Amino acid sequence: MRNIINIQRAGINSLIIYSKTDNTALYKKLSQEKKITVKLIFETHIS
Repeated sequence: MRNIINIQRAGINSLIIYSKTDNTALYKKLSQEKKITVKLIFETHIS
């Protein structure tokens, strides 16, 4: 989470997270975090 906050401070306003598995728990945890304001996109279908 610290890395996402640092990226956010650098001026990035959206972030795509690629994963081979479904990370629903991680998505929920990051979405509920008040300090994170960047748009998070999770992609699981990686070719």
